[in-house]
Amino acid sequence: MKTLDQQLEDLREAVLARHQELMARSEAQSDLKASIDALEEVTQVPRTEIEALAARIFGRCNLPEHNSPLEQMLGGEAFFPPEVREALRQLPAADQEEFLVLYRLNAKGRGLAFFFALLPPPLSAHYLYLGRWWLQIPYSLTLGGCFLWWLVDLFRVSSMTYQANRQLARRLWRQLDRKAHSK
Repeated sequence: MKTLDQQLEDLREAVLARHQELMARSEAQSDLKASIDALEEVTQVPRTEIEALAARIFGRCNLPEHNSPLEQMLGGEAFFPPEVREALRQLPAADQEEFLVLYRLNAKGRGLAFFFALLPPPLSAHYLYLGRWWLQIPYSLTLGGCFLWWLVDLFRVSSMTYQANRQLARRLWRQLDRKAHSK
């Protein structure tokens, strides 16, 4: 029969293994949330009891609120620049909602960008889709750099979409900031 220390060590290893599986499956999950998910799954203890125990251990509960749309978006979308993330948390709820609506309407999708990049030059329109029309002109005129630029872009389209969405977040934040200061 195992001792209590051995049982605790086995439990700790099981939780760590499950935590690593969850983190690999979903990079968007925060470390704390993934740890609580793993602990809940391994121990079969309800999440509310785990959170209450964490609150007792730490003296206060530091668990992130995932109820608001902003926290769900900020927790799941790591591409918001840090200055935008912090500034958004300080905005009133109405302005946060306005930012999220504008962002969701204007954010670029990787799938669509990849589709546009898959079209052979000069039909490729991924630079236009990502708002970089000044690059689309030489790209089309050179037939995607004699197809070499086109091949490279097939590997870069994901990071180009990521950067376009980060720039969009900054631009929307500046617009909201100017609007708030003009009031």
